[in-house]
Amino acid sequence: MDTPALSRRTALRAATGLAVGGATLGLGAPAAHAAGQFQDVRQFKGTWLGSYDGRNARLTITVVGVGPGFFHVGFEYVDLDRSLRYTASLDGIAASTRQFHNLILNGPDQLLWPRLSLHTWNTDYLSGVSQWSNADYGFSFAREGVAEPYITPPRRFNGSSSADVLGGYLSTGPISLPVVHDHYAHYEGRIDGRAAQLNTYAANNGGGRIYFELWDNATGWYTWFDRTSTVDWRHPLWPDAWMAALTKNTGDLRLRGLFWHTWNCWYVSGETVWNGQYYGMSFTRRTRFANPDGS
Repeated sequence: MDTPALSRRTALRAATGLAVGGATLGLGAPAAHAAGQFQDVRQFKGTWLGSYDGRNARLTITVVGVGPGFFHVGFEYVDLDRSLRYTASLDGIAASTRQFHNLILNGPDQLLWPRLSLHTWNTDYLSGVSQWSNADYGFSFAREGVAEPYITPPRRFNGSSSADVLGGYLSTGPISLPVVHDHYAHYEGRIDGRAAQLNTYAANNGGGRIYFELWDNATGWYTWFDRTSTVDWRHPLWPDAWMAALTKNTGDLRLRGLFWHTWNCWYVSGETVWNGQYYGMSFTRRTRFANPDGS
């Protein structure tokens, strides 16, 4: 596996802004206030706004003590696009719980969430995995007051090509930079609550490899596959895969998968695996998509 040149991180600064709630949000978007690290299950409590596989969504969680070290936890999930409401309730939850497994929510039908994970380094963020028809889908939320407005118009994910994973040409950026790669996309977000970036790009002239980079602050990993190979572009990409280290003194990173959200692929979420435990990550795209003519 060839290590790509790190100079492309400078080239990615050519990204243009995107519309959120009527405003323009670029790479220099204000960072959310720093929340505390995980302490106990009570940090799930609150109202959360985000993307449920691309649907505009709200999640409200209540946490009530029922005895020494144990809690009752209630969930209300609302699909704001379709005005659908689902609820769940759990008793006897230990204070140390940072992740819920196989959560079943009832409403017009039944939803299964194999995992709902509070981000341990910044508890203003949570993400998870839903399951429908034996397939996994991603979702991600931020605490109300921290969450960015839902991005409109939504762009539905095209599962038959790489167009929604990549983006436009570097030459379409607002400043002139050497063309390092012809298609790219830059995403910003969180890996278990830590500030992170996801970059995707293809080799010059649209051929060769497609690269995926993850940056956790100054620590990076990457992986790639041949653009001409047969790929299930739906998701997750890279289920149970390893990303090679880009930086010195860094071990490889195990991915559970990356999910481009079906109903609005401005959003990406996923999971990493460390010491046999799953940890959430979530990203928002910061570069525009390619024009219909490919420019």
